[in-house]
Amino acid sequence: MASYQGALDDESSVQETLLSDFLDLSDTAADDEEDDDDKPHIEDLLLRSDPTNSKDRKALHKNITKNYSTKAVAIIFILHLKVKNIYDYQKEENKDQEEDPKEKLEMIQKARNLFENEIFNSRLKLVKYDDIRIFAVSDDPIAAMRGMLCAKKWVGNISSPTMSMKISAGCERGTLFVIKNDYFGDPVNVASKLAEDTAKAGDLFVSLGNGSTETKYIKSFQEATFKPTSVHISGVDISYYIMEEKIQRKLFCAPSKKRSGLLSTQPSEKSFTSRKAKTNLQWQELIFLQSDLSGFTRLTKKYGILHFLTIIMHCREIFNKHLEAISGATLLMYDGDNIIIKFDSCTVALRFILHVTRDLDDYNDKKERDFHIRAKFGLAKGKVLVTDDGDIAGEAWEHCCTLSEDKAEVGEILVTEMVKQDLERDLYGCKFDLREASEGCPQHYNVST
Repeated sequence: MASYQGALDDESSVQETLLSDFLDLSDTAADDEEDDDDKPHIEDLLLRSDPTNSKDRKALHKNITKNYSTKAVAIIFILHLKVKNIYDYQKEENKDQEEDPKEKLEMIQKARNLFENEIFNSRLKLVKYDDIRIFAVSDDPIAAMRGMLCAKKWVGNISSPTMSMKISAGCERGTLFVIKNDYFGDPVNVASKLAEDTAKAGDLFVSLGNGSTETKYIKSFQEATFKPTSVHISGVDISYYIMEEKIQRKLFCAPSKKRSGLLSTQPSEKSFTSRKAKTNLQWQELIFLQSDLSGFTRLTKKYGILHFLTIIMHCREIFNKHLEAISGATLLMYDGDNIIIKFDSCTVALRFILHVTRDLDDYNDKKERDFHIRAKFGLAKGKVLVTDDGDIAGEAWEHCCTLSEDKAEVGEILVTEMVKQDLERDLYGCKFDLREASEGCPQHYNVST
């Protein structure tokens, strides 16, 4: 533990205090809550600024970095669900079998219950859930790595009659900007590339910012072995460690004495059960929109994360304006640079999008391209399952995500066949440009007026 404490001593006490506002680590956090109310939120500061004024922008970013950033570890866990091959003769039959959406959501909920009951603690906190992704943050790299090991060990216990589950995880330490139910910064990007783009089921990849401090943490953590390696992804070289649990090592997964369990033991059945009332999931037909923003990697690399976060905040402001003004539109969630909304009808949805795009054009007018809100849209209709946490499951939802994220170009409004049929029935003057089906994506249309 000596080298670990030495690493902690190298850190700024100011950074620890900043993170304590988010992690509730400080005993005085409640006393200071009233004072914090007078402090502007990052979102408000970014919305008040003129992003095109280079001098003001640099001064603002410097101020936000100094007063709102924190040094912490971003951890991203990915749940890997697989249809079981119960008998040998079923292997070929099950190879291409799709997950049952209802069963998938139930499995995901079990995993979340496990995290909340056994893995999250005072040093490792939840930021948000996003389908099979679990975003977490820690001010303590040791707690982060311990949580990753515990998650790998225990998530494997989650199963259903036809499905099994494994986990992958990646982490990175560095400067984070924390806003309500979300966080941004290079550590989040690196953790995502490690956990989601590089790791396979069962892999735990650790990066703690490189340098001597990372080495101290790695050497001080005796419960695992580490193999250094690197990957080139999205034009970036990332050095990291492959972490493996040491065999037959007893590992406390949480600092609290009240927390049961060593890594060598198994969590009880209660660990997979939520205290919240269970919701009986029912299929319902919905019309839903997902918007996506283009340019994240390029602009973040060129200007830093606060530049793109400014674009996100201005985009949300425009959407919120029309959400308040229109009847029949309900915000489901913000998800990074995505905005997800459900509508009472396809007509309401299209009118909403057209009003938004008009305001986006006004915002972009006379600004350089790097300061534009470059949005694209996917609109679908179909039967889905929606949980109390805001998760959506079903083929129609998958198609919506594919249209906005993978198929649409900037400015395009891509719609599915069912949306097209509704619009042709209820509206005149719409034009539909056919786009052929491809793997994982049905035939769809770019709609214009």
